[in-house]
Amino acid sequence: MIPISRIILAFLVYQGFLSTASAQSNWTARTSGTTNNLTAVAYSGTQYVAVGASGTTLTSPDGVTWTTRTPATTTSINAITWTGTQFVAVGNSGAMLTTPDGVTWTARNTVTMSNMNGIAWSGQLLAAVGAGGTIVTSPDGVTWTARTSGTTTNLAAITWTGLIFVAVGNSGAILTSPDGMTWFARNTATMSNLAGVVSSGRLIVAVGAGGTTVSSPDGVAWLSQISGTTTNLWAITWTGAKYLAVGSSGAIRTSPTGTTWTGINTVTMSNLNGIALSSQMAVVVGANGTIVTSALDAPSAPVMLSPANKATGIAIPPTLSWNASATAASYRVQVSTDSNFSTLILNDSSVTTTSRAVTGLSNGVVYYWRVNAKNSGGTSAYFATWSFTIVSVPPTPTLLSPANNATNVPIPATLTWNASSGATSYRLQVSTDSLFSSTLLNDSTLTTTSKSVSNLVDNGTRYYWRVNAKNAGGTSVYSPTWHFNTYIFVSILPSHNFSIILSSESNSSLRFSLPQRCRILISLFDSQGRKVSQLLNETREPGEYTLPLPKNLKGSWNVLDFRAGDFHKTMKVQP
Repeated sequence: MIPISRIILAFLVYQGFLSTASAQSNWTARTSGTTNNLTAVAYSGTQYVAVGASGTTLTSPDGVTWTTRTPATTTSINAITWTGTQFVAVGNSGAMLTTPDGVTWTARNTVTMSNMNGIAWSGQLLAAVGAGGTIVTSPDGVTWTARTSGTTTNLAAITWTGLIFVAVGNSGAILTSPDGMTWFARNTATMSNLAGVVSSGRLIVAVGAGGTTVSSPDGVAWLSQISGTTTNLWAITWTGAKYLAVGSSGAIRTSPTGTTWTGINTVTMSNLNGIALSSQMAVVVGANGTIVTSALDAPSAPVMLSPANKATGIAIPPTLSWNASATAASYRVQVSTDSNFSTLILNDSSVTTTSRAVTGLSNGVVYYWRVNAKNSGGTSAYFATWSFTIVSVPPTPTLLSPANNATNVPIPATLTWNASSGATSYRLQVSTDSLFSSTLLNDSTLTTTSKSVSNLVDNGTRYYWRVNAKNAGGTSVYSPTWHFNTYIFVSILPSHNFSIILSSESNSSLRFSLPQRCRILISLFDSQGRKVSQLLNETREPGEYTLPLPKNLKGSWNVLDFRAGDFHKTMKVQP
């Protein structure tokens, strides 16, 4: 939020006139076109709307030129708010009105005949308060529901803190609600009538009769503060830098903390009833058609949020963010490799949000950044110079071995890949499913470029594997998926003094080694135990042998029966 370093609302008001004042010294009188009392004002971002007695409504695009509009009621309108899509106003005898622009008004069905005095919008719900403890809510300003407040005391004002609604009224009444439906009475720090309430996000402050000022961090525990005046205070707002309260006989009080207050000299004796802020000025409305405005000072510097100062390992592209300033029209973001900003990588003065992504940065480089804020009153100083160090996401690793579609891979299989520049760790996944819906291995703790995998099956099974790389900047995409097939082999009992190893190359051949002369019998069977082929039935001398498999048998068998001398083993094989 952008603070107003000072708003001095000093003005000369004649009946039926407006006064416009700079926060410094430049004040100008404007014609309002009405002598009716004005009770409240709101701003949409493009339009001010002021309301008051006998249904009086005025609009202005700039706070300077005001136009009288025809409302949908002749009843006094006491409060108005902007929801983001429409103005919603409430008034005497339960009056409820909506307008998208302050020009065309629609009266809505009411659920109460009580005078309604205050209204607030949470972002999802409207809540309005009034005489006799009346509280009504609406999601859209059209359909309203009466709520039980638990009090018959007149309620004068309401605000949304970001967490709760807070309503205040006569005899120091204070109510809170997290949702607008269930309300809780709170112990008050005063018995004076309270007329206005606002939250800065950190402190809730209410003002009222006799200059009463009370504050609370949470809406539950309240403390009385010294406002420095005994004049009635009717309205309060938070500018982003200070609380601004206005009241009877032109009273204006400000406080940066809500606890210590300062008076501003005024030359009007008109009662001041409502306040609205834009990025260009503050507008205050009051008795006898009084509207006074003050052009804003330059905003204070926005508070930087992230990346944290001196942060390292920031991923590319980083997004710089800062706290909003209350009345900022735009922000300037600067990024440099030089803390003096003598050369600029980014110098964007057109930012209207509270964040900015920065592209084109390099790995391992320290970057400096800062932000200021601007409105019609001028440009703030920079909050501070912060720095961060970029670490880019490492590139995708390249798989090395076993080669893609390799066969006869021994167990344990050693999987290797190329180092990924800047990587601090790797994740290896191994599965029998090419989609990796389940995994035999999912190890993200690897810091080298190889892994021995032993929990594989020695029957020619096909295994799929992939690797990604990670560092403080993020995680790469996975490498392309490769696959390999393991050996088909027979382990000989220790009592035998020879070993036999069989291998399958995509089920096209078998390979085995004999250390001594013996008779070999090799047969293939299907899953029903039926013999598909007798591959070998003869005596062979010691040596290495490769036995081709008939191509026309591919897919018709899945059991291999191997006999060598008195050794016998049957294995299921992936067809």
